[in-house]
Amino acid sequence: MTKKNYTLKEIAQLAEVSRGTVDRVLHKRGRVSEEAQKRVEKILKEIDYKPNLFAKSLKTHKNYTICALIPEDSEGEYWQQCAKGVQKAEEELRQFGISISYVRYVSTLKEFKTKLTEAIEQIPDAFLIVPIFHEPLKDLYRKAEDLKKPIALINSEVESLEPVTFLGQAYKKSGKIAAQLMGYLTPPQQDKQLLVMHLGIKSGHASHLTEKEDGFRSYFAAHHPYVTIKTISSTSIEDFVDTDFDLSHIAGIYVTTSKIHQLEGILKKHPHIQAIGYDLTAKNTTCLKNGTVKMLLNQNPELQGHQGITSLSELLLYSKSIPKRNLLRVDIVVAENLDEFS
Repeated sequence: MTKKNYTLKEIAQLAEVSRGTVDRVLHKRGRVSEEAQKRVEKILKEIDYKPNLFAKSLKTHKNYTICALIPEDSEGEYWQQCAKGVQKAEEELRQFGISISYVRYVSTLKEFKTKLTEAIEQIPDAFLIVPIFHEPLKDLYRKAEDLKKPIALINSEVESLEPVTFLGQAYKKSGKIAAQLMGYLTPPQQDKQLLVMHLGIKSGHASHLTEKEDGFRSYFAAHHPYVTIKTISSTSIEDFVDTDFDLSHIAGIYVTTSKIHQLEGILKKHPHIQAIGYDLTAKNTTCLKNGTVKMLLNQNPELQGHQGITSLSELLLYSKSIPKRNLLRVDIVVAENLDEFS
């Protein structure tokens, strides 16, 4: 249920005081009697009023709905964190008429197509989309654009789509950073072998992962061309284990997804392997603390979700211009600085 967007006049009527008194209480300026102060504060608590800086620029009380098309929580903790960011933004913005319509999906082509169609049929005021499956759904993306509603993409981009903003990382740069760190961690022998793993990919779409790999490879090609790099794409760790891949000569593993914790057992059996992965999920940080994983690169999915909704809201509420590409920084997290990110 959408929370009522209370005006100062309505709050004043509920508290049986003047509009000016409410304004002075909210902004802590001017003199207010103790009794009036208590009445206003009581009403603010009852209606769960949360002040927000948006109010300073707000020029309309129109209500807006943003459709958030994001993966189900069952798809992993990364997407749980993304949803948490969306929900946090909704709580902050609902008093200004912003509500979120959630359309959640699991990573199959059939499911995503169905849910994208459902989102379009809602005809919301804006879309926040985590896109998977690009090529097969060009016509659907075009249909969404035909609605002339602002679209924000997070996590990965779609070539055929021109959103008002994209929030994510510069993935090739991220791969280069991972490569440089791997170079520090692994010995500089001439026959060094490294492994790039796209782990936990169910959709078949991994353009942003390919960018990470390209960045990783380009760094070594430029600085350490003698290094051999192999790539494995695996839906699950069980599929990888079934291949009987020889890890005895692998010096380091770079996992391009948030699933590096699935390698914990393997890394404990092969302590010589240096491992770098992504994201501060609970299982990943446990591996970081116990030393099986040496470094994590934080993509901050919660911030992506929160900032995606916030940016669209700024656009809807008062036509504020937002950056076409909002690239978030790449945080390098080790056991020693992990507490700074909690």
